Amino acid sequence: MKYKNITYKYDVDYVDILWKDRPSLPMSKAFILDVKYAGKSIQEKIDDVRKLMMEKNVTKHIVTSLDDIAWLLNIRGKDAESNPVLLSYIMIGLDSIYFYVKSEKIDESVNQYLIENGVVIKDYDDIYNDVKSLENDT
Repeated sequence: MKYKNITYKYDVDYVDILWKDRPSLPMSKAFILDVKYAGKSIQEKIDDVRKLMMEKNVTKHIVTSLDDIAWLLNIRGKDAESNPVLLSYIMIGLDSIYFYVKSEKIDESVNQYLIENGVVIKDYDDIYNDVKSLENDT
């Protein structure tokens, strides 16, 4: 495949420049979906993803699809009308998982649930610097 000389501009939000009266992001609280409704525990789901990552020789997997994040973590929210999701991202490593979300959305019980399952909460906007740092990740 021939190199296409593509450059990504990630430090400018053109929509933000054009949309002057843009509303702030929703701030609904996260809540845990019981495993009896979710089908599998968070740990089972993360283990399944990591197994597939190892089979494909992948060291990091970034999830941006809100419904996939809700499914994987068994967490729900009310950030989108008619869809029980939270605005967030996830970066899964073979030995780490980072959940990028506004901390105000996470109460103590959800925080404890995530900690118990090895999930580290990071600020929603930290994803941009963390993705940039992957360039140097081996």
